[in-house]
Amino acid sequence: MVAGEASGDLLAGLLLAGLRSRWSDLTAVGIGGPQMAQHGFEAWWPHHKLSVHGFGWDVLLRVREILGIRNQLQARLLKQRPDVFVGVDAPDFNLGLERNLRAQGVKTVHFVCPSVWAWRAERIEKIKRSVDHVLCIFPFEPALLAQHGIAATYVGHPLASVIPLEPDRAAARAALGLQANDQVLALLPGSRASEIKFLAGPFLAAAKLVLQQRPGMKLVVPAVPALRAAIEAAAVETGLSQRVQIVNGQSHTVLAACDVTLVASGTATLEAALYKRPMVIAYRMAWLSWQMMRGKQLQPWVGLPNILSQDFIVPELIQENATPEAMAAAVLQWFDDMEHKPAKWRPCNNNFRRCTIACAATRPHWPPMRSKKFLQAEQAPLCWDTPGLVAGVDEAGRGPLAGPVVAAAVILDERNPIAGLADSKVLTARRREQLYDEIRAKALCCSIAQASVDEIDQINILQATMLAMRRAVEGLRLKPGLVLVDGNRLPVLGILAEAIVKGDSKVPAISAASILAKVTRDRWCADLHAQYPQYGFADHKGYGTSEHLAALQTHGACPEHRKSFSPVAKVLV
Repeated sequence: MVAGEASGDLLAGLLLAGLRSRWSDLTAVGIGGPQMAQHGFEAWWPHHKLSVHGFGWDVLLRVREILGIRNQLQARLLKQRPDVFVGVDAPDFNLGLERNLRAQGVKTVHFVCPSVWAWRAERIEKIKRSVDHVLCIFPFEPALLAQHGIAATYVGHPLASVIPLEPDRAAARAALGLQANDQVLALLPGSRASEIKFLAGPFLAAAKLVLQQRPGMKLVVPAVPALRAAIEAAAVETGLSQRVQIVNGQSHTVLAACDVTLVASGTATLEAALYKRPMVIAYRMAWLSWQMMRGKQLQPWVGLPNILSQDFIVPELIQENATPEAMAAAVLQWFDDMEHKPAKWRPCNNNFRRCTIACAATRPHWPPMRSKKFLQAEQAPLCWDTPGLVAGVDEAGRGPLAGPVVAAAVILDERNPIAGLADSKVLTARRREQLYDEIRAKALCCSIAQASVDEIDQINILQATMLAMRRAVEGLRLKPGLVLVDGNRLPVLGILAEAIVKGDSKVPAISAASILAKVTRDRWCADLHAQYPQYGFADHKGYGTSEHLAALQTHGACPEHRKSFSPVAKVLV
């Protein structure tokens, strides 16, 4: 295993705890930190050796050392031949190592999908070459990876099972020596040396401005032990050495205790959201790093809570906007809003609860599928019921002569409406693609599943359709109280369900499901057309048109044709 920084060490430690619960005699070695060591991990190098970020001189000066570590580690692993290599985040280090190990026959798993959906989308091809399987912490990621032929499973974010739904602020404050009525600002300037270099001073300068307006404010900074001296030096430089409480680690205790946090962009922003703490996200880096990275950004948001919510639910101050004055003003605004405008804070708190839901997962109740051609239902259901939620379900592909039948289930968010939902058959292909992205972004949760050609031939198309629908419902992260299904038949579900004829034109959630299923199957047909252009799948989508029937007579059936369907069976005689 390799974890390259404090956040990776935390995630890897949680993963190791789960692994040891199944394999008590597990041996784990590589690069890691104290959280991994608690579970018997043997660190050949400490994780802070890899803690660099960006493209500035601070990185270039350490390239030789880091490449040397990677080469030594690779040689040692190839000599000892582990059963599996797990790279935890740190894609710039791990993906290259994983590619080389995989080429030599070592199974590779990457834990935490690189955020190709946010920036540096070109990394998707490197992921495909490097890993056998990706463990995803966000529910939309397996779909993206599946489109590129990368096997992946949505496992949820481990922190969602560690951080309580209702954090105990009183206990956290007692542990830190804080009073119940104190106003507390947490400063989290990062866990890398480069982050402390660029953020510790400005964060503390912002805190000094906050103290001018609220002199009774308590300041707490959780520090990676190896970087504590640098933070203490910044506190002395800003004149706050007697006002700021610096603690070793304990970032979760600090977040549970605080009222507001000023936090560096990264995993800590998600942790703050899981603790449901108002935050100001800020980040600064070397000028060269910023110039190289800003052009690779694909979304307007940087912070994970905003990305998950697809909205600016908390302020972001990046690079030249991350001035002490701007950060202090944003922090003070949170305190003012909580005191005088509680209604303004409530929607944000609800969004933080959605972040918790978006990151939680339990083990699926049915074996995950592994198709490389299109999305599978790999979102695991939660272990609790959520009353009042309604899921819409529809399918695509019952009538065609080839390919799987695809089903989708969608729970819409009434606070985040989607305009233009309709039966997928009445929409243009372009409009379906647009709505597909919007549904994925705005729905509370969604799941897409399938029944394969083999299953269709074995149990018939009706039963296969019911199977795909059941899989889609079981793949939802939230358990609905009611399932509405298009048509006049219902799959076997342990949930109250109702069949609605022409439901795809009557119920928005069913319309959304029909769009997801249709787009997914159309994409599959496009891929199949590239493999078997003689059949014309891109045009007829597998239906029994005269052109398709003529191609069957000329070329016979391909492996994706449904042998139980009469036109296909005739050419097989």
